[in-house]
Amino acid sequence: DLGVYGSADGDVEFALYGKHTRRWVNSLGGEWRNELQLGGDSLVATSFYQPLDVAQRYFVEPRLAWHSSWEDVFRENDRLATYRFQDYSAELSAGMNFGRVAQLRLGYVFDRRNVDLMTGSTLLPETERNDAGILASGTYDTRDTPFNPTRGVAVALEYMRSDDALGGDSDWERAELGAGVAVPFRGDVLWVTLAGGTDLHGRLPADRTFALG
Repeated sequence: DLGVYGSADGDVEFALYGKHTRRWVNSLGGEWRNELQLGGDSLVATSFYQPLDVAQRYFVEPRLAWHSSWEDVFRENDRLATYRFQDYSAELSAGMNFGRVAQLRLGYVFDRRNVDLMTGSTLLPETERNDAGILASGTYDTRDTPFNPTRGVAVALEYMRSDDALGGDSDWERAELGAGVAVPFRGDVLWVTLAGGTDLHGRLPADRTFALG
């Protein structure tokens, strides 16, 4: 996958992404999954998806990842600062598949986050922090293809709770929900999405707040 982004302010970013999956590593259909993305938003991740039964209804999946991204802070229309977020994470999840269209996961995640100011004013605190706790997610997907679907619906829900009793440096909660549907329009198809999130009446660290756009 290759993507390029440009803005009127002269910002230019690119993304080069590749994914490798080795299937049927064992008799239950284990999969070794790897991802690599280079650019303004970079990612290196590896995981091992291991079904626990022949029907592959139940599974476990350990995962290691490094993620780096650039985040801009705006006041009205003025960009005041650019930060770099780096995450070193380890995750162990267990879940259940519901046919080929739905999945539920529950697990533990440990995330070492570094926040560094690259340019501009210090609006967010620079920090090195451990976020650790419960991560739960659910997906429902009936699209006919992941890219440019002509029919179907996709829904994803994710909840994370960081807790000092589970290894985190602070306590917070965050939940996000997104949904998309393919809508035929004359001779074309529109992909319409709606997404939102909440801190569940708590206080998120400044670098975990939601971004507009």
